[in-house]
Amino acid sequence: MTGTKRTSIWRFLGAFWYFFKHYSFTAIIVYAILIPVFSWLGAGILRWSNIPYLSYTNAVSVAKDHPWAMVSLLLLLLLIVLAIYLQFAYLLLMVAYRRKDQRPTIRQLVAQLWHRLPRLSPGTFGFFLLYFLLIVPFGGNFISTPLLAKVQIPDFIVEFIMTKPLLVAALVLLYVGAFYFGNRLFLVIPMLMFEQQTVRRAVRASWQRTWGRFWWITLRIIGIIASISVLYGIMLGGFYFGQRWFDTQGHTTALSAAIVNFNLLTLVNYTISILATVWVLDLSLQLMKDYDVHAFDGLPDLPRVKAKPWWRVAVPIAFTVVAIVFAGYGYSYFAGLLVVDPQTLSHRGVDDGNGVQNTVQALKKTHKEHPTYVEMDIQETRDHKFVVMHDPNLSTLAGQNKPVDKQTLTGLTNTTIHENGHQTKIDSFDDYLHAAQQIHQKLLVEIKLNAGQNRRELVNRFIKRYGDSLLAHHDIIHSLDYGVVEQLKTQRPALTVGYILPFNFIGVPQTKADFYTMEYTTLNDRFVSGAHREHKKVFAWTVNDSDSMIKVMNMDADGVITDQLSTLKRQIRQQQGGRDYATQLLQYGTQVISDNQ
Repeated sequence: MTGTKRTSIWRFLGAFWYFFKHYSFTAIIVYAILIPVFSWLGAGILRWSNIPYLSYTNAVSVAKDHPWAMVSLLLLLLLIVLAIYLQFAYLLLMVAYRRKDQRPTIRQLVAQLWHRLPRLSPGTFGFFLLYFLLIVPFGGNFISTPLLAKVQIPDFIVEFIMTKPLLVAALVLLYVGAFYFGNRLFLVIPMLMFEQQTVRRAVRASWQRTWGRFWWITLRIIGIIASISVLYGIMLGGFYFGQRWFDTQGHTTALSAAIVNFNLLTLVNYTISILATVWVLDLSLQLMKDYDVHAFDGLPDLPRVKAKPWWRVAVPIAFTVVAIVFAGYGYSYFAGLLVVDPQTLSHRGVDDGNGVQNTVQALKKTHKEHPTYVEMDIQETRDHKFVVMHDPNLSTLAGQNKPVDKQTLTGLTNTTIHENGHQTKIDSFDDYLHAAQQIHQKLLVEIKLNAGQNRRELVNRFIKRYGDSLLAHHDIIHSLDYGVVEQLKTQRPALTVGYILPFNFIGVPQTKADFYTMEYTTLNDRFVSGAHREHKKVFAWTVNDSDSMIKVMNMDADGVITDQLSTLKRQIRQQQGGRDYATQLLQYGTQVISDNQ
């Protein structure tokens, strides 16, 4: 066979069109076909089975009451896993053939992929499920796929874990373990492809061949990440400082340059994503060759095929169309046509730790920032009254190991709580609601249901006591318990009630909710657009850093729930007030980095 040369940056640039073509082929298949089809199938399974939503809160009941739906969802998961494998395998073949100084066509690579499919058994799927859903996302091997975009720990869970030393240790062990196993199993897919081994033998062989090479692999992965980061940083800096000069040359020149730079920066980012993928896959192939110089002898030479005449015409047309679309988007971005004005919501009534969460003390201070709503939490006490409190236990704020729902309202309101260097008493919902109405502050009330509480009776008491008042003052409600949401909308349809989703599993649920409060980590444009088509709003929570705020605003989220209300208001003002084009370009470039993490 011909030589198998490493893919340096110069060899990459020399074969740029080859890599661009094949990488784009997989991207188009994934984004334009697989993700929409899988989303449609997942939503369809729930709809056809009359399941309004799927969450960790109802997964057991769905499996028990709708076994065929659960079987269908598991089959869908297996299809997704197979699609991920095929994407990785195709890209691996792409790099392997380039190492042989060959440039096969898409059709030739697809044919080779078909001939090299492993024997698919339940054990094979089980391994792929573990490998792609646990090892790849958490292992940090710098190659991923949008099909794995939802495999991540939501930020609110991470924030909770960071307050518990034992859980922090467990999380660190999870990441370290996943990274270690990811390195040791680095060669499994290459061996399935090029040595035609079974999964069991490939796992055993990868474990043996990477023995003693953990740090060698790790340092090269770090080197790839560092090289990519430096390269992108230099390119982004060049665009930024170049645009700063254009910004001094008059509005028309500056805007035209900004649109061109926007398109070029998008192309640079896409190219660097391809380069990162190629380098990581090339590393796995180099490891195989280091162990066995004949590792790729079974890879047949493929005849060179000239491009069809229609292809020579179609490609320039496609590039032109894409360039026009991005130019239009760039113009909209720089001209301020994409600016949104989301509703602002203070999470638990605080702004940058200005008081104890869920207290009148913090409410009055935060109100000075004029949030659209103050989001707060209520629970029912032992004597069937409502108290303002998020945690089910008093240990964090009061240092007392007492469940909230087992205490009386009087006992709770006489309890002192501490946070952020402040202290005050726990407030009843009556007092909190009265204080909010006095200062004309609208509330987003989260109703929490604790284990063992009677949902129907709790909601009945809540509606009887507060329904009219909440309607009169335009307050809204949401809950993590869908039974609470459904009962509220059934008994008092006029109330505006939302459903809290901690995770975006399968798109927009089919519920009675008026809006959705979605944890922002897995929130995406597709969910927001789907909710808007059903005339339902989407609030993103809990969004505390500037980049994430801009990200959810660009998704057209209707509201942003945050602990950093002042920062959010400042970001909205900057978006609406317009910035110089250089700053906008830099912000776009850094947002791309955030999206790719």
